[in-house]
Amino acid sequence: MRFHFRLFVVIAVNMVPCSPLSADLIFNGDFESSAIVVDGQSAAIAVDTQKRIETDSSNGDFADSINGVDHWTAPLQGVTGVDNGLAKIDNSLSNGGSETNTSLFLNTWDTLMFQDIAAINLSPNDHVELSVDFATVDPNGARAGFLGLFSYSNNQYLQWVNVGNPEWVGFREDGADADLDFAVGHAAWGSATLSQTLDQDSSNADLAVVVGLYRFSMGTVYFDNLTMEVTSVPEPASAAIAWALIGFVICRRIRSPC
Repeated sequence: MRFHFRLFVVIAVNMVPCSPLSADLIFNGDFESSAIVVDGQSAAIAVDTQKRIETDSSNGDFADSINGVDHWTAPLQGVTGVDNGLAKIDNSLSNGGSETNTSLFLNTWDTLMFQDIAAINLSPNDHVELSVDFATVDPNGARAGFLGLFSYSNNQYLQWVNVGNPEWVGFREDGADADLDFAVGHAAWGSATLSQTLDQDSSNADLAVVVGLYRFSMGTVYFDNLTMEVTSVPEPASAAIAWALIGFVICRRIRSPC
């Protein structure tokens, strides 16, 4: 009987809602990994400078650019004239109080940077929490970006949130409402968060985490410290069975010694 009691306990405990899987499910979410470079380029980024992505070796600033951002891609990555890459902002806006912090910068309308997360194998009822730091530097001009969770299979965003400085007036390329969900003051870091519980369709889809810059933004935006946490939440019926088994085991143990 001891074997049966222990088996019931193992089954029941594993059906109880579990704790978050991890807050480090995003690779290079702090953008501190060395930049991707090829011959003729350097990954070093001096304080108070930035290096955009450039893959065309015939371009004049190729040697002063990088070839990509580790684990992050963009539809226009490496295209001449697209201004996005890695930056080390000066100490007045360093994230975490250090001049050595590296962040992602976007400075071209409609620029996206995304990371596929299909390998995490999300399930129905999984709850996804995303968080990212956001900043602007120049006090002149409205600018805003967004943090989103995109489904390739459904070809749509499951959810996104808008983050920008107070001058942003709430317009977007397609004319839809883009009022800010999170407002961040000039020359300061602020955070934006997104929460999404997956349904049957979205959990089986290939998903990506996306950050982007809205059209009509007047200047550069910066992203840093992007994290994702996933909590598995069992269906109500499963949870009820789990607690019933735990109750059964407790009762049997009270009535019969092991």
